[in-house]
Amino acid sequence: EKTSSIVTMPSSDLEIEHSFFEAGFAEISNIRAFDFEGDAAELTDPRIMIRSKGKCHININMTGEAECKGADPKWSDKLALPVVDEYIISVDFCEYDEVTGVSDCIGTGAINILPLYKDGKIDARVDLKQQTALGETIAIGTVFMSLSFSGPRGVSFPRNERGV
Repeated sequence: EKTSSIVTMPSSDLEIEHSFFEAGFAEISNIRAFDFEGDAAELTDPRIMIRSKGKCHININMTGEAECKGADPKWSDKLALPVVDEYIISVDFCEYDEVTGVSDCIGTGAINILPLYKDGKIDARVDLKQQTALGETIAIGTVFMSLSFSGPRGVSFPRNERGV
């Protein structure tokens, strides 16, 4: 599948079309969080934001409202993330404001998705950290999620796919 966007420069007549072909999609599901403490456990609308950044694109996906809230929130969403050339995705724990549509990031972590290319499926644990006003980094909780990769026939990963 080809994804493209058109960028128009405001002070000129130059129009540039930027296109790329995904190598496949990472599907993220079974998102659940554990051991949140302090303010993170008291959020009214916690969300998980998944971000990826490659050389030619940036993708951001966010879960919907959590089924369970408090110290151990859980989401039933399945997020599809186009994969082009990235190997790390960022995971942010946010408080979402329905009125303004703004997300306030409470903690962040990252997943290396290179094992996803090799095996086609991984279960990931992400320890989320928060930087305090004094510059200290503290742990605020853990997020677990399942990732699976699907790509067009003939793509050279995952390695255990038949016929590749």
